[in-house]
Amino acid sequence: MPTTSGEEELQLQLALAMSKEEHDEEMKRQKADELKLQLAIEESKKTARVASTYSAVQSLLRSRSAPCCLPPVMCSF
Repeated sequence: MPTTSGEEELQLQLALAMSKEEHDEEMKRQKADELKLQLAIEESKKTARVASTYSAVQSLLRSRSAPCCLPPVMCSF
């Protein structure tokens, strides 16, 4: 407990400085979390694109391996 107004002022300044430091640290943590989230979203999008491309290629390959409907002379299979 402060005994003088000078001590009270110092304690208030210290409390304010500590509060500001805690706030700054929290903001850094939030920014880091947001960055991690953005990276995870981008990675998820890449994975989805690869899966979609893979699926399209598989579908194309399946359709190409179906019996050819052209006459045997023109069929390359």
